[in-house]
Amino acid sequence: MEGFVLIRDDGLYVAVLGAEHSYTRDLGRARIFHSREAAERERCIGNEQIGPLAAEFVGGQQPRLRARA
Repeated sequence: MEGFVLIRDDGLYVAVLGAEHSYTRDLGRARIFHSREAAERERCIGNEQIGPLAAEFVGGQQPRLRARA
C-alpha cells in the first residue's frame, strides 16, 4: 500500500478521524494519506513529520524518530 502517515516528534502517529485520542502507537489505527501533499495540508508544522507508509514496515520494528530537515 502506498501512502503517508504523520508522525509526532515522540514517535506517535496521527490517529484516524473520529478516534478517541488524536495520536496512537498502533500503525493500524493511524490516519493514512494517499499523497504527500494531502499529508502536508493536515500536518502540524510544529511537531509532526511526514513519513512514507512503506518505511514504517521496514524490519517490522517501531519507527525511529527522524531528524528534521
